[in-house]
Amino acid sequence: MTAKRHLKIAGLLALMAYLVISFVVMVRSMQNQAHLENIAARISELEAAARLRNEADPLMPSECDPPTRLGQSQSTYCQTTVYRLLQAPHQFNGRWVMVEGVYGGGFEESALYAPRDGEPLSAMSYAKSSAIWVTPGFKIEPNSMPRKVLIGRFKWAPAGHMGEYFGELTDAVALR
Repeated sequence: MTAKRHLKIAGLLALMAYLVISFVVMVRSMQNQAHLENIAARISELEAAARLRNEADPLMPSECDPPTRLGQSQSTYCQTTVYRLLQAPHQFNGRWVMVEGVYGGGFEESALYAPRDGEPLSAMSYAKSSAIWVTPGFKIEPNSMPRKVLIGRFKWAPAGHMGEYFGELTDAVALR
C-alpha cells in the first residue's frame, strides 16, 4: 500500500469517528432535553400543588372563603383570630379582617397579641414576632393591656418598630 492510500484510509476513519461521536453527542443532547422537559413539567405540577395547599387552609372559617367576597372592604370583613393570622397569613394578606386580641400600646409599640385566658394581664409576656402591628395606634392607660376588637386591612410583611412584628393591621378601627 502506498502512503497516499494510507492517508486516505486514515482520513476516512477519522471522518467516520467524527460522525459517530457527533451522532452520539446529538442523541445524548436529545435525551437530556427530554429529561429537562420532564423535570420542568414535574416542577410545574409541584408548584400547582403547593398553590392549592396554600389556598386550602383548614383553619379558615367558611364565612371567609374567597367566593363570598368577604374581606374585600371594611364593611365585608372576615372574622378571624390572631392565631389564624399567624398560622396562615397568606390567606388573609390584603383582606379586611375583624380580630380580637390584647392591645399593647406605648413607646415604640402598637400591637395586637393573641389573648391568653386565665393569666393576669400584668403577668403576660408576649413575643413580638407573633403579634400584629396596628396602625394607627390607640391611647390606653399606662401599664394596661386591654382586650380590643379591631377591624383593619391585614398586610403580611415584617412591620412595626424594627420590623419585629409578623404583619400589620392598617386603617385599624376599634369596635371595643
